[in-house]
Amino acid sequence: MFNATTTEDALASVIALEGDLDMATTRTLQAAVLGALDSDVRSIVLDMHELAFIDSSGLRTIVGLHERARRTGVKMVLRSPSPLAVQIFAITGQDEVLTIDPG
Repeated sequence: MFNATTTEDALASVIALEGDLDMATTRTLQAAVLGALDSDVRSIVLDMHELAFIDSSGLRTIVGLHERARRTGVKMVLRSPSPLAVQIFAITGQDEVLTIDPG
């Protein structure tokens, strides 16, 4: 199971991720982030503290969405990723590309 719940204020969309981000659930994340990009926010925060699992398709989706946000001038931040997610980002070198806030 996976949920992506969005809250917004004047400058940012915070998308709280909960559950497992895998091949079966990446479209839910894509829809949430693309919806935030359409709302003219300056930044998007992916709150990952309730994200239980991420696989390679979830990583690929996050990297692609991060790049898309960057191209449109929107900053995307990954907040409070789990130690496992941080390790995956580091092993793949994405910790050098993604903006990570340990929370």
